[in-house]
Amino acid sequence: MNTSGVIREDPSGENQAPCFVRILRNDQQVWPKEGWAEVLPNDDTPTNYEIMNLKASAGDKLRFVVKHNGENRSDLIVWDPMIVIRVRERSQATAQSSQ
Repeated sequence: MNTSGVIREDPSGENQAPCFVRILRNDQQVWPKEGWAEVLPNDDTPTNYEIMNLKASAGDKLRFVVKHNGENRSDLIVWDPMIVIRVRERSQATAQSSQ
C-alpha cells in the first residue's frame, strides 16, 4: 500500500497556532518515524508526506490523527490522502501447485 498527500491549515480557521499530525497502521506509527509532524498555520506552507510499500493485511486500519492542541478554537485542517492498494497476485507456480 502507498499513501501520500498534502496537509495544510485552512486560513479561515480561528486558531493561528501550528497543529500536529501523524499516521498509524493499527497502533504502530508509520509517519513521521516518531513524534508528530508540524503543520504550520498558513496555507502557503503545506506539509507533504509519502509512504511507499507499507505492508498491510486484511483488517488493518490506517489512521490519520490530528493532535488536540488544548485550545477551544477551531483549527480547520485540509487533509485529503491518496491511498493506493496493490493486491499481490499468486505466482503461476503457486496457483498450479494448489490445484
